[in-house]
This record gives sequence, structure tokens and C-alpha cells, in this order.
Amino acid sequence: MSIFRSILFAIISFYVIFSTTSCVRKEYRMFRTEGSVVNDSIQTLLKENNPVFIIRANDIIELNVYSSKGEKLIDPDNEYSSSGPTNVSVASTTEKEPQYFVQKDGSVFLPMVGKVVLAGLSLFEADSLLSTKYDLYYKDSYVKTSIINKRILVFGPMGGKVIPLENEDVNLVEALALYGGLNTEMRTDNIRILRGDLTKPDVEVVDLSTISGLRKAQTKLYPGDIVYVEPIKDVFSKTIQTIVPAVSLLISLLTLFTLLKQ
Repeated sequence: MSIFRSILFAIISFYVIFSTTSCVRKEYRMFRTEGSVVNDSIQTLLKENNPVFIIRANDIIELNVYSSKGEKLIDPDNEYSSSGPTNVSVASTTEKEPQYFVQKDGSVFLPMVGKVVLAGLSLFEADSLLSTKYDLYYKDSYVKTSIINKRILVFGPMGGKVIPLENEDVNLVEALALYGGLNTEMRTDNIRILRGDLTKPDVEVVDLSTISGLRKAQTKLYPGDIVYVEPIKDVFSKTIQTIVPAVSLLISLLTLFTLLKQ
């Protein structure tokens, strides 16, 4: 029996070592870095008060146009309007607003006014420009423009998620809440933000386990940012889950072989 015990012990030991090494090698990790890396490629983006929502080529925008300086937005039933029912909204009344694609040359083809170059403008600048265009057709036009394809990506133990940026002041804490929050499978001291050209990205490492790290995380996120939450290493439990079925099978086979030999 001693020889069978020795064989069994040797097999189990080899399998434990192999499984542990395999778990470490296949661990779910991405975007490894030793610390924050800041390049010069996006320094202008990080300047204070620089607008986040700049219209660019390939953006998708929604457009609402109102007459009478947008009076219908705050007086939809014309109860306080001196002009009565003549105050007309030219915004879409459909459930889904029409969308317009920004071409490579920065132009957008819009109803009535035709081709207008909007690339490089902030939303406020675009609204002002389009108001002057629509003033040719409506008295005191009021224009509200929005970009609907600005988003960030969040990766972590719960998978990946695309999070739309609905305003210009979304910070890391808010993005993680939209992702689903933090749990015991996530490292709160090693959260990475990748920004800029992915061939040479800026990388910011954030530690949310401390108050100072929380202050650092209040910087707002920008469209195209990638947030990665590193999972916690749990090699022991993964190893146990991997080897228990195999060891049970080996013990059963060796027990059966021993009984048959006896």
C-alpha cells in the first residue's frame, strides 16, 4: 500500500503545482503599468475649462429647433403667451428625435438650412450658429443641440460596459457607480484610466482605498476614456476548484485498482 500512497502523493503534488502556475498565468489582467504615464499628446485636453463636448467628424447629433426663443419649452400650453397659438415649435414631435451624422469634412446636412460646418464647435457655439441660420425661417429661433455618441468604456471583473456621457462633468466615481459599483472581487487601489491615442495613451493610476485617492478621482472623464478595474488575485480558491474534481477521480481510480489487486 505504501507504494500506491507514494504514487498518489506524487500525482497530487504535481497537479497542485501545475494548477497553481496555470492559474497565475491565466489570471484576468489588462493594461499593466508600474504607475501613471502622462504624454504631451493630450495636454490641451486637460486644460481648465476646456469644453469636453466638441463636435467632431463621425459624431452623431440631435437637433431641436423652437420659435419665439424656445417659449414652448416653459409654456407648452401657451397659457402665458401673448402671441397665443401662433407660437410654434418646430422640434420633432416623434418619440425618437432625428439624428444627423457629422461628415469627415466636419459638415452636417440639416433640414431647411442645408449643409453647415459644425466640427470644432462646442455645443453652445453650434446652438448660436444654428439659431442665426433658422432665424431666416422662424422668428427668434431657439436651437438645442446634443451629441449622443460620447461615451467611455469600463472593464472589470463583471465584464465590459459602454457608458454614455450625458454631461460634461462625469467623474470616475460616478462612472463606477454606473458600471455597477465596486465589490470584493475588485482592487480599489489600482484603477487605471487610459486616455488619448491608444498607440501612446496617457495612463492614470487611481487609488480609491484612501481619501487622497478619492480626491484625485474627482477629475472628470473625457469621451473615449477607458477605465480598467483590476480584479483581486484569488489563486488559492481557483486552484482548489480546479484540482478537487481531478484529485477525486484519481483517488477513486487508485482505490478501485487497489481493491482489484487485493
